[in-house]
Amino acid sequence: MKRFLLLTLAVCAICTSASAQFGATGITASVESKILGVERNFNIYLPPSFKRNPDKHYPVLYLLHGGGGTNVDWFVRGHVADVAGGLLSAEEIGEMVIVSPDAGTGVMTYFNDKDWQYERFFFEEFMPYIEKTYRCGGSKQMRAVAGLSMGGQATFVYAFRHPELFSSAYEMSGYHYRHNLPWKNMNDPVEARKHQIVEDNNCIKLVQGATKEQIEAAKTVKWFLDCGDDDFTYDANVQLVDALRKAGIPYQFRVREGGHTWEYWQSGLYIALPFVDKFFKR
Repeated sequence: MKRFLLLTLAVCAICTSASAQFGATGITASVESKILGVERNFNIYLPPSFKRNPDKHYPVLYLLHGGGGTNVDWFVRGHVADVAGGLLSAEEIGEMVIVSPDAGTGVMTYFNDKDWQYERFFFEEFMPYIEKTYRCGGSKQMRAVAGLSMGGQATFVYAFRHPELFSSAYEMSGYHYRHNLPWKNMNDPVEARKHQIVEDNNCIKLVQGATKEQIEAAKTVKWFLDCGDDDFTYDANVQLVDALRKAGIPYQFRVREGGHTWEYWQSGLYIALPFVDKFFKR
């Protein structure tokens, strides 16, 4: 813990100069989707050597925002470009591309719904476009996924359903099933529909209902679950850990001090980026 705190302070000091070099918000761009029938925005961090080395190929991290968020959240509120730049300067990670897509709609979901086939878009259009355009990914060992809250649920579901595509998955404060939250109006049709989609992709049930083949495939992904001790998703994360343990799927589970906040998620990047970097094979 002492080493982690010292590293964090050192990296934060580096970040002040790194932000100017790497760009605090990365690049904002968009891709047209035939599946969704609209353009979808994304923000992307490109490593320092990207322009200098046009023949170099990079690993890629898909970083997913939470419910009600957009593609800019991890860059503006999570300061991911600054964190990546600082860790790179400190030689804690190698160069990687980091991209955050926008899943925000009236019914925010990373999954397929009757009027919103976002999961199809992600795998059939978005991921191929990113990896062709920005010289990254291309194989399981060059690709990872991470996210917070609803993006944490999507992180787990995407990697569990497609273990052949991701070397690792790091989820923070995963919103793994429908919660009856006092600040959510479930009488509102949009809110009720959104949470039904969440429940349709219940992570605990996904593991519990998995076949032997699916469980063996899931073992090829390196899993990391990260949740604050004051987070309302704590019980759901403990339940998912229990389901993984009973299924015999290896994982790491970290409980740190904090809640469902950007302070927690931003600090988690100092763990998440080195974790996913460890399993890239450049």
